[in-house]
Amino acid sequence: MIKNLIFLFLLFVTISAKAQDKATLTKDETISYINRKVKEIDGLSYHYINTLGERLSKTCNAASFALKYDTNDKLLLKYNEAYPNTTLELRYLYEFKATYIKSIELMPPVVSSDQLGFLKIQLSNESALYSIRYDGGSRGEGNTSVIELPFLISDTSNFSKLKKALEHLQALYKSEDDPFGN
Repeated sequence: MIKNLIFLFLLFVTISAKAQDKATLTKDETISYINRKVKEIDGLSYHYINTLGERLSKTCNAASFALKYDTNDKLLLKYNEAYPNTTLELRYLYEFKATYIKSIELMPPVVSSDQLGFLKIQLSNESALYSIRYDGGSRGEGNTSVIELPFLISDTSNFSKLKKALEHLQALYKSEDDPFGN
């Protein structure tokens, strides 16, 4: 009987130790992972519907993609897109707090054969600042509650991986803000 109890105790201790050994990524490691996953889209195009109802395409420049955080715990997200057969390029820059993320959803592609999809990151109360610059100097700025993050949708596991990474990043920021909160 005592041998059985000792065996069960040792088994419990071993399982508990294994569960605690599971590494948790830091903010830097999580951001690095997101950057690596999104850079898979470099040079790929996707289709969209413009305001006139026309189906057009854009090409993503993932080499320009960067997600990083600043000293104020805000995330900075930037990437460039180009219109095929033109010199027009769009430069997107978003600034937001991960703690303001309300939901992360998949935006299905306009054309089912597109290799690119977008994560729709819904934020609370237009809490993100954005700046869109066009070649030639014109720009648009303002606040938004939606950020679209391009990713390689042809790998069906990428959506869930990126969603988990963003949720993990959000949890890291929340735990820094209130380590004993829910």
